[in-house]
Amino acid sequence: MRKANIIISILLLVFAGYYAHLTTLLPRRDLPNTLGAAFMPRLLTACLTFLSVLLLLRDIFFADRIKYSTVTTSIKEAMGIVSLITVFVVYIYAMHYFGYIMVTPVFLVMMLLLAGSRKWWEVLLFSIIVTLAVYFLFHRLFRVPLPPGEIIGLEL
Repeated sequence: MRKANIIISILLLVFAGYYAHLTTLLPRRDLPNTLGAAFMPRLLTACLTFLSVLLLLRDIFFADRIKYSTVTTSIKEAMGIVSLITVFVVYIYAMHYFGYIMVTPVFLVMMLLLAGSRKWWEVLLFSIIVTLAVYFLFHRLFRVPLPPGEIIGLEL
């Protein structure tokens, strides 16, 4: 585990360096009292760099004090994780074609069923209420456009 942590921390530091380079390519804004487009990416880069250095230093200097536990994952648990990731990836692609309103309730139903919920009426009610609440909060109140979909362009 120590060797893996050192390799991962070095890879994360390389990625953070590349990401920091990309933030220099963002356009500059000269408006007074504004943070600019690069503020948040640079903040995230600093956090990633800091945490990667902490991981690296911990595993170089304090590895003898750390007790690693071995965790085993059953095939059923691994398939559950793969299923959740698959549903999420399909959700992202389906939203482009069918839109937020059509895809999100189906996504939430599938995620809740995969997570172990068994009461159908609660699952359906929750998925519809959450979908509509997020839609009205972001689309109507904050004026953030949500994907209407290319095939079915449904907007309320």
